[in-house]
Amino acid sequence: MADVVDYIKTIPQGAKVLLLAPLHFHKARSLKEELNVLLQRDLTELFLVVIC
Repeated sequence: MADVVDYIKTIPQGAKVLLLAPLHFHKARSLKEELNVLLQRDLTELFLVVIC
């Protein structure tokens, strides 16, 4: 994890970065409910990209 953070710190300010990470869902929640929980945990921006 530290390697990723160190690399991102070398990118010029203002550059756009796409950071992908797996989402682990609670078995009793729907996708919509899980995303709402993430937003409530101070995740201020959540981009969901679906590639078909």
